[in-house]
Amino acid sequence: MQIIGGSTGGTVADREAYSSGGPLTVAPTTLPDAFAEMARRRPDAVAVVFEDTEVSYAELDARANRLAHALVARGLGPDRVAGLAVPRSVDMIVAELAVLKAGGAYLPLDPADPAERLAYLVGDARPVCLVTTSESADRLPRADGVPRLLLDAPEVVAELADAPTDDPERPGLRVEHAAYVIYTSGSTGRPKGVLLTHTGVAKLLSTQFERFGLTPDVRVLHFASPSFDVAFWDLCLALLSGGRLVIVPADRRVAGPALTEYATRHQVNFMILPPALLAALPPECDLPPGILLAGTERVSPELVARWARGRRMFNAYGPTEATVNSTLGECDPERIDSSSVPIGRPDPGTDAYLLDDALRPVGPGVPGELYLAGPGLARCYVNRPDLTAERFLADPYGPPGQRMYRTGDVASWRADGRLDFLGRVDDQVKVRGYRIELGEIESVLARHPSVGQVTVLAREDRPGDVRLAAYVVPSADDAPQERADSQVAEWKELHELLYQAGRVERFDENFTGWNSSFDGSPIPLAQMRQWRDATVDRIRSLRPRRVLEIGVGSGLLLSRLAPQCESYWGLDLSEQAIDTLRAAVATIPGLDERVTLRAQAAHDLAGVPAGWFDTVVINSVVQYFPSADYLTRVLRAAAERLAPGGVIFVGDVRNLRLHRMLHEAIQTSRGVAATERDAAVEAAVRTERELLLDPDYFAALPTGTIQGVEVWVKRGDYDNELSRYRYDVVLTTASGPAPPPETTYAWTGRLDGVRDQLAHGPQRLRVTGVPNARLGGGPAPSVEDLHALADASGYRAAVTWDGSSTGGDLDVVFQRGAEPRHVYRPGAAVAHANTPAAVADPAALVKALRLHAESWLPSYMVPTGFVLLDRLPVLTSGKLDRAALPAPDYAAQATGTAPRTPREKVLCELYADVLGVPGVGIEDDFFSLGGDSIVSIQFVLRARAAGLVCTSRQVFELRTVAALAEVVTDLDTGTRDRPDDGVGDVPFTPILRWLDETGGPIDAFSQSIVLATPAGATEADLAAVLTALTDRHDLLRARLVRATPATPGRLHVVPRGTGRPWLRRAAPGAVIEAEEQAAAGRLDPERGVMAQAVWFDRGPAAPGRLLLVIHHSVVDGVSWRILPADLATAWEQRTAGRTPVLERTGTSFRRWATDLTEAARRPERTAELALWQGILTGADPALTPRPLRPVDDLATVARHTVRLPAATTEPVITTVAAAFHAGINDVLLTALALAMIDWRTRRGKGTERSVLIALEGHGREEQVVTNADLTPALGWFTTVFPVRLDPGDIDVADALAGGPSAGTALKRLKEQLRAIPDHGIGYGMLRYLNPDTGPELAARPAPQVSFNYLGRFTASSGDGGNWTPVAGHGILAGGFDLGMPVAPYTLEINAYVQDTTAGPELGVTWAYPRDLLDDAAVADLAATWFAALEALVVHARGPAAGGLTPSDLTLTLSQDEIDEFEAEWELS
Repeated sequence: MQIIGGSTGGTVADREAYSSGGPLTVAPTTLPDAFAEMARRRPDAVAVVFEDTEVSYAELDARANRLAHALVARGLGPDRVAGLAVPRSVDMIVAELAVLKAGGAYLPLDPADPAERLAYLVGDARPVCLVTTSESADRLPRADGVPRLLLDAPEVVAELADAPTDDPERPGLRVEHAAYVIYTSGSTGRPKGVLLTHTGVAKLLSTQFERFGLTPDVRVLHFASPSFDVAFWDLCLALLSGGRLVIVPADRRVAGPALTEYATRHQVNFMILPPALLAALPPECDLPPGILLAGTERVSPELVARWARGRRMFNAYGPTEATVNSTLGECDPERIDSSSVPIGRPDPGTDAYLLDDALRPVGPGVPGELYLAGPGLARCYVNRPDLTAERFLADPYGPPGQRMYRTGDVASWRADGRLDFLGRVDDQVKVRGYRIELGEIESVLARHPSVGQVTVLAREDRPGDVRLAAYVVPSADDAPQERADSQVAEWKELHELLYQAGRVERFDENFTGWNSSFDGSPIPLAQMRQWRDATVDRIRSLRPRRVLEIGVGSGLLLSRLAPQCESYWGLDLSEQAIDTLRAAVATIPGLDERVTLRAQAAHDLAGVPAGWFDTVVINSVVQYFPSADYLTRVLRAAAERLAPGGVIFVGDVRNLRLHRMLHEAIQTSRGVAATERDAAVEAAVRTERELLLDPDYFAALPTGTIQGVEVWVKRGDYDNELSRYRYDVVLTTASGPAPPPETTYAWTGRLDGVRDQLAHGPQRLRVTGVPNARLGGGPAPSVEDLHALADASGYRAAVTWDGSSTGGDLDVVFQRGAEPRHVYRPGAAVAHANTPAAVADPAALVKALRLHAESWLPSYMVPTGFVLLDRLPVLTSGKLDRAALPAPDYAAQATGTAPRTPREKVLCELYADVLGVPGVGIEDDFFSLGGDSIVSIQFVLRARAAGLVCTSRQVFELRTVAALAEVVTDLDTGTRDRPDDGVGDVPFTPILRWLDETGGPIDAFSQSIVLATPAGATEADLAAVLTALTDRHDLLRARLVRATPATPGRLHVVPRGTGRPWLRRAAPGAVIEAEEQAAAGRLDPERGVMAQAVWFDRGPAAPGRLLLVIHHSVVDGVSWRILPADLATAWEQRTAGRTPVLERTGTSFRRWATDLTEAARRPERTAELALWQGILTGADPALTPRPLRPVDDLATVARHTVRLPAATTEPVITTVAAAFHAGINDVLLTALALAMIDWRTRRGKGTERSVLIALEGHGREEQVVTNADLTPALGWFTTVFPVRLDPGDIDVADALAGGPSAGTALKRLKEQLRAIPDHGIGYGMLRYLNPDTGPELAARPAPQVSFNYLGRFTASSGDGGNWTPVAGHGILAGGFDLGMPVAPYTLEINAYVQDTTAGPELGVTWAYPRDLLDDAAVADLAATWFAALEALVVHARGPAAGGLTPSDLTLTLSQDEIDEFEAEWELS
């Protein structure tokens, strides 16, 4: 191949628009020509390795040439396709090369794919033939006119043997011809074929020589599936460098030793592996040194930290449409400095652009969509000209005729020119009206130490109900012994709590913690007593005198057994249990002399005498052991403490063979649908925390000291999970006499049949296959019935498991004159024990993850469902298989604790209804079961319909039915708003007054949304439901009247039935965005045109689209949650043949606005005037040489974005906030105040010690208006209010150094913020609605600085069922509101926390007009603020930091009194 220089050509107008990988250094060539040259150079070198088979270049070339001639004879040539379905082998590579040598393009087919997909691929690509083997042929579709070439068919073998070994002629083949076709998933569900040409070969070769420096010594691990385009690069990397291609066999393509040992054995030194596989490789697995490329999906910093040491590692990025790879970022494990690993810089011959929606370049740090250009671009999508035109665009920055590919990926430039991959445009989802970047949530969760892998999805398992679900693979970094120690410690902690909780109980009746797995309620006391007594009787039958009980617990058995024993030792890992039991034993005369109690774990028998005890008791304990190996160790050690002939009683063992049956019963009892039950059971089995044992485990134990084993089913008339799924075991150290001859009788369904057998007087009778009545095994005797039959017939009975049964059937052994021994006959159990989940209690882990997420993310970004998995499912390409991720089981999080009152019963039913979770109990947390703020609104509406009144605020704060039942009230129907009380003049609320006073044009100031309409809907149908919506919501019938000097502004609402039609039908082919602009232009609020609807009819069989554009003066974000539900209700009425009528509920906007105006004049509200005057009074030194001109200065607004390192951010939002019982806003605003004071002083702007800023609130403060219910309200609510941050006469220098003044400042500012009533709504009321106070507040200057703490707002989601929002449009598209007025602030500060690999980072954006503030001044202030935050961290680490403030207490104490009290008692 020719090494060349030069340029790819072309110019770029704006250098910031792109980054170039430089020119190609290899001349354009086809792959067969390049391979032919390498085969001539290195004929004897090894080319391909498969297991122990090695093939030279000469042999590979000859074999491929023979097959190529056969393919040419079948019509293959340039731009014609051959399908390949050849198992992983040398033949697979031969077939790929042969197709290329014939001048054709290969289409990889995976026989494991569904038949429908394979049929589609063959039908779409129309190959001239299918190359396969007899083994794979049956799984391929039969396509008319597509012949098959079976490589192992005798006639083909003969044909190939006679074929020429020289390279076939390719006279017409050019680099522009097709090389391969890869089908990828399509957004419509139909795969799309990407046709790649040979033009990309030179790009790949230039990359492997220039970036990797490959030589013939390279050994490339061929891991990729042939259906994945990386497989094509593997060919180039190995065979076009003169190296060898090491094919990974199908059974070794797993994350484990099979793969890593294979790679090491073959001395592989170049690997391309998917991140999911790298993350799943166990800690003991390592890869050979060399070069490692991780690609196909996001590479985490954790992967870099693990795999980049000792080798060169690259983060490889590239879509299939750009010939495999496009950018490379070399990974340095010593320089992991953010939450993302850069994807680096473009490959040779590749240009990368980051552009906005208008195809304009974005600057460094600004997210933009990534576009790629260069010779490696695909030609097209097969048979998809529309999609080709959509994704392959003219390159505005390249030479004439050059194309660029729109990747759909979002990235940003780093300052050093490298690219950061941020996610997919279509990975941005819309949940509850918020745009969310799933990668941000994943990054946060990945920082939790218990998380090994995580992915987050937005699921719509119920139409219109989109919820975030997190899938977590718990970390398995600990060694087995460390995990065992950790699990023992966790159980110890749990039992300490249980025994502490049970201290008030009698020690022989302490059943604390014995709760049902079915509904969480305590197991009835009578059943627990019978369980205990049956266990005591069993142990007494062993005639114990000297007892060692391991896991003595609260003394349930000791209390009954010890009085008859001469010595009783009790061990427990819980100090609390031993202390409590020791005190109880001391109250019984004579008992304490024979009882010895010690706190030590089961495996620690140090100090326990050997050869002394006749009985060891381990009852209801082994389920808490970390493994079967641990149990075996305990049993061996216990046996050494026995005197000759001693026994070990192991009681209450959970039966592994019935594990799934138990969870099936639990899920059925909870009402889980049959279609979902298997997944729920599988999840429960997979996350089982306790140890379960098959009876065969004990049957295999007898060796050495342990000579015999008895396995007994639990005795008793009680029927619960203890009797159904548990059993007892006795291990003996003496072999004992052999059992007498035994007669076997198979159960026939009648107890009388057994009685007849016993009447014959056999010495020993075994009845096999008896159904287990406790497990619902059909008509069958109970265990006690069987014992009663034995007693009546002069026999003793032993009931055990049928070792051959998987359904819990029983064997019953009857014997004359003695207790039957050796009764259990083992079967062929596949597993003797499970492996308890190597994480803490799954419920506890989920709770910890939820709390972790809530600490770093806004509430709408916290997943509602958490699913724990052993591993994340992956496709053959190594990418995550999202379709295989199960739906979260919210029901599993419900305790089912029964309601105690009728009101609680109604509330539980309502919880279950809106959450879709059966079995909700009174202590279940609304938000843990999948609720959020929007679902809480739905709950409030359902509660009102049921006659109960509560607010969404109460749901959010109280969370459980038990707490909510205390505050809900009965609906007073006499006080409900009249249907017409929203008609007439509506006074402006504060935010509407603000809008009116901006003075600018506001006609198009609007929000919009697109909804999916039902298939078959007509224009008349939609007009009817929109009429019902207009009648239901008064503000849709409103007209905006601007204020004049003589009259105040107002909305005027006309009566129901007088609203004007607002539906239009879009012309065929109309574009939603254009119609949206047109609809906004038609709005005329002063003429009563408040809304426009445009219907996009997509035919009678397809759901349509309904665009709603509503003026912002009558709508807000919450309103968009209400309108779709109302439309759905109206549609149901319409389809039922009724005229849609929507019931009026809640408080009308007119009453809210009217009462708000009235409330603004109330004494308690006007009493706030002094507060607001005090805040606005005083110096606010000018930050700029002239005042802000809101409209004119907009053109010069700049932004400065900075991040606080994780080492400081984490303690800011945890340690500092917790130490001072403060919120993050308190901490951030304290630091801002200190920074502003210092900054103004240094810049000569005075020494004022207070800082005036504006804060924002949501404004839906229902408590302000009596009996207000804004849950179903349509309207616009927002509050903006000033706060003055005044740390007082502190030493600012000391505070900025982390001294005591820092804590003083935080406590003072925290109290100042707490002193603002009703989240600041009063300011707007007094400023705009009270004529007495308004002028006073209006005359005062507005703050120059605004502050808001927020999360990231990016993403979109797909549309769901009828009347659900459609992603990518209106408020779901992320655009600004049309016609938005300018907010008058000189300096706007927006802050958020984002988790990174190093921990959470605080990101801050400062917006300012450059005509007023220079960049250096803002950067200085930003740096000072960060320094102030660091000072607060330093202070919080001191011994005297933190403490309470007056607002934390119900007592009336001053801060000085609190500080004195804390100092005296050392409470801080």
